[in-house]
Parts: sequence; structure tokens; C-alpha cells
Amino acid sequence: MTVEGTGARAENERKYRSVQGVVEQNRSENVIVMGDMNGHIGVLGEEVNGNGQLLLDFAEENELEILNVTLAEGRVTWSGRENESAIDFMLVNRKARERVRSMWVDEERTIDVASDHNVMVMEYECLKEKRVNVKEERNGRWKLRGADWDYFREVVSNEDWKLGENGLRAERGVDEMNERLLRKLNKAAEESIGRTKESKWQDKKELVEQ
Repeated sequence: MTVEGTGARAENERKYRSVQGVVEQNRSENVIVMGDMNGHIGVLGEEVNGNGQLLLDFAEENELEILNVTLAEGRVTWSGRENESAIDFMLVNRKARERVRSMWVDEERTIDVASDHNVMVMEYECLKEKRVNVKEERNGRWKLRGADWDYFREVVSNEDWKLGENGLRAERGVDEMNERLLRKLNKAAEESIGRTKESKWQDKKELVEQ
């Protein structure tokens, strides 16, 4: 969103209308809205400004939860010139909220030290679990906190990203290309980040998309 100033409100209202259209078309789906809203909504005790009020009105109208307010660990999303503020936000609808495990702001800047914005992290279940009567050990959660992100970037950069013998054209479609990319990213994450250990369940949980 555009910083407060002459003509900025009209521009930001136009942007919200665009997002509004997408949200309305996907009300029955898992909806996540996030970004640099350049708005103050009182997270750090500051006064609500024009952009902040636009965000609050948008969230209320669409029944979206602002995770920075209700769930986040950490509050400061931007710092510079000896100032701190919370201007980046994550919003979810009720259906998506059921899949959010946690949300936190990297105030220590362990993930990205170059930007003046702090990275926001959401741990989200992309697949839903269905129980079946089989005993199995589950994969643990990614160890995002304290992860060696420099090493992760190094592992990713060393991967062979050529897809198929003849490059991208060898892929059968977007789904296959996406599947290969995810496998490579998971491989890099397993090597450099790792998972927590999980105890065994009395029954197996199948992961199914819904």
C-alpha cells in the first residue's frame, strides 16, 4: 500500500477494492491476505492512521482475523532510522485459520538481514489429516526457529534445478514441475533445517487435500 500522503488514500482504496474482489470470489476457500499495508492499527500502542483504518474496515467487512493482533509472537515488522513500527500484516478467514499452527515475526533478523522489514512466518497445514487404523511415526515440524538460513540458501543454490533431461520442456505440465520443485526444496530443508521428533500414534494419519 502507498504511504500516507496527498492522493494516497484514493490509490489505496482502489487496491483494497481489487483485493476485495478476489476475497469475494473465494469465500468458500482458504483465504490468506498478507503484505506491507503501510498502516498503523495500534499494535505497538500507536494511533490508528488512515491506512490502518482501511485495513481494519477491510478485515471487519470480510470477517478476516489479523494474526499480528491475535496470534503473532513478535510485533515489530519494520525498523529504520532509529524507529520501529508494525506495518506488515497477515490476515486469514475462518477456514484458513483452522490450519494455522503458529505465526511469528523475525524481530532478531535471523532470516533476512538486508531488508528493513522483518520476515513474517506462518506455520500452516497445507494438507488435512485423516485417521486410519495403522500405527506409524509422523514427520516432525520444521525447526524454523534457530534454523541456519545461510546454509539453507547454500544448499538450495547447489541443487540442480534443471527439470527433466531437456529442461522445462521435458515436463508434462505445471503440476509435475511444481512437484519436482517441492521435492528439491524439501530435500534442501531436510538437510539444512531438520524437523522436530514426534512420538508414534496409535493410528496412521493420511494427508489429503481439501
